[in-house]
Amino acid sequence: MDRINEDTGRGAASARRRRYMVYGVLAAIAFGMLGALVFGVLNGVLIALGGLPPFIATLSTMAIARGFSLVYSNGRPYLIQNDAFLAIGKGSSLGIPNPIWILLVVC
Repeated sequence: MDRINEDTGRGAASARRRRYMVYGVLAAIAFGMLGALVFGVLNGVLIALGGLPPFIATLSTMAIARGFSLVYSNGRPYLIQNDAFLAIGKGSSLGIPNPIWILLVVC
């Protein structure tokens, strides 16, 4: 049985849950970047080896990715209820929105 901290009302199970939420966010970011890499390489192959115009190649890979997502989700939207995911887009650190921090790190 988990001990409960009387001051905060949170126990060890809650701390484990928060840790797994962060790992889930990191895994989702890694898989998203891997997917972007795969589609970027596919775009490059279609343009360089296939001779397709870049605009057409980009539109075709976008249609493929959208088709994959519709098949995976059965055409239903997925609601994100994980606080760690929501903090990426809606949170702020030091009074500056998190998307701005991500922009500064990436650029």
